[in-house]
Amino acid sequence: MDRPLVLARVVWFAGTLTLIGLAYGQTYSLTEIGTFGRGTGFSTAGAAINEFGEAVGTLDFGITSGAEAGAFIYRNGTARLLDGTDGGIAINNAGQVTAWLDSYPFVHALLYSHGTLKDLGSLGGTYTLGVAMNHHGEVTGDSSTADNAADHAFLYSHGTMQDLGTLGGSNSGGAAINRRGQVTGGSNTVDDAGYHAFLYTSGSMVDLGTFGGIYSSGSAINDRGQVTGSAYTAGNATSHAFLYSYGTLQDLGTLGGSNSGGTAINDHGQVAGGADIVGDAALHAFLYSQGEMHDLGTLGGTDSFAVAINNAGQVLGQANIAGDTSYHPFLYTNGRIFDLNDLIDEGSPLKPYVTLTEAVGITDTGYILANGHNSQSGIDSAYVLQACRRDDDRRHPHRCKQ
Repeated sequence: MDRPLVLARVVWFAGTLTLIGLAYGQTYSLTEIGTFGRGTGFSTAGAAINEFGEAVGTLDFGITSGAEAGAFIYRNGTARLLDGTDGGIAINNAGQVTAWLDSYPFVHALLYSHGTLKDLGSLGGTYTLGVAMNHHGEVTGDSSTADNAADHAFLYSHGTMQDLGTLGGSNSGGAAINRRGQVTGGSNTVDDAGYHAFLYTSGSMVDLGTFGGIYSSGSAINDRGQVTGSAYTAGNATSHAFLYSYGTLQDLGTLGGSNSGGTAINDHGQVAGGADIVGDAALHAFLYSQGEMHDLGTLGGTDSFAVAINNAGQVLGQANIAGDTSYHPFLYTNGRIFDLNDLIDEGSPLKPYVTLTEAVGITDTGYILANGHNSQSGIDSAYVLQACRRDDDRRHPHRCKQ
């Protein structure tokens, strides 16, 4: 049985834009999910958000002895914990959630759907983890086979867990799934001589290959079946981001340095990730669009990298601030990079106290999930941001108000 619903701290607001926000013209309301009244020693960390602003993540008890932990679900301004879980991983637009439970010697993959928590089972061993889910409630990840001899990618669909097999080697793992049930990830090849990215489609696992090295892995897939990830070049000298599209593996190059990797892709085939700049002096977030890799820059520090992209081409990521004292989440939009903290509307009572520190996800509907610290309460929490409607913009129905 679920724990009782707990009202999350919801704040809607309006006010004067910061100078940086003024240049963009878009501000965001802020909701603190909090720690369900458990105080210091506890924290929440967001893991995923859907198009309706519903989020999932984990309540962590840190070093507090004997305390509770578990997956949380946030929707409509309230959040609750799921009994029988240790953490939340993904949420789809139907509000279904994937979670996990560590019950030594077993690790269970769980699906919360319509008020019921279901164990997805395993491929014969003691370990299963579901890492991604589509909007039909299909789940992928990896599960141990009989006697824990190997780990294989799986597809859980319509109540059944299917072993996706391998590319001829021992192990495989699913990393992402699209609406069509196509899966990408990585697998050992014959004799475990290499590890290659794969696309599982129409009942078969397709080897996406490499750029001459022994390693590649798929990290994200869009609804057109295009895949991004990273692959070794000849002699395993470097690793480059790739775009796999309709049978062709394309090297996306770098920003002048040695290495790059793709982490996210939208339905237009735009790819976001990170790449070394000239001289390998730093790692910078990139947006690959219309045949070019664009350097997104940083927030005044050395490094940055992208974690998510929506269908408007907005990129969410992490970047060093000036002096490299910490990372802040950034939003790249309309050709500019912004510290997400600067886009929180000035009218928010939380703004003087909250520093967002980690980017998690962005939707097509104006929601962002991030993690941060509240200096007033002393807690680390997950935060949901929602785009506020400007007077001249009808795309976002939400109007920030005090």
